[in-house]
Amino acid sequence: MNDLMAEVFKLIKLQNPMFALESPLQERPKLLSNIVFQCELQNIKCYLWSFEDDSLYQLQIGTGKLTLQSVSEYQPKDKSRQEHYFEILRFWKFTHLQGVLILEGIFPWLTSNSEFLTSEWIKSALINLKLYNRNSPKTAILLGPNASLSPDIAAEVVTLYQQLPTIGIIFDF
Repeated sequence: MNDLMAEVFKLIKLQNPMFALESPLQERPKLLSNIVFQCELQNIKCYLWSFEDDSLYQLQIGTGKLTLQSVSEYQPKDKSRQEHYFEILRFWKFTHLQGVLILEGIFPWLTSNSEFLTSEWIKSALINLKLYNRNSPKTAILLGPNASLSPDIAAEVVTLYQQLPTIGIIFDF
């Protein structure tokens, strides 16, 4: 297990309810595979939600490949309001499902450049999620290529960074 995975699973074992993880897009498949592999070794379920399609999937490693299985318990709302795009936050707060939930596509909505009310609603929902799921076997990982958090929420969210491989690592590979 590399240093980044050790840090990720240290936070998960400490039952940290939420942290951010910055990962370059080109490293994302490897990162997800490593997280899922470690989750399976530790008998922890791993889920993925992305802003792109607002669906929840359970991630698994099958025959050496990452697989996605739809989770029927999550039913997204119609998108009549912008907050409905992030219904997953309310779902994860109250669901009986446990494990690691990887959330992709939230970071752009947390900056001051985005729609103000939606940004404030998401930040509030994240803080409430963190408080509600404290000391529970649920962890939400905010994942993106740029883990920029506004100052009002940054103090509440531990942020880890995945660097691109060095030339030496690429050469060895």
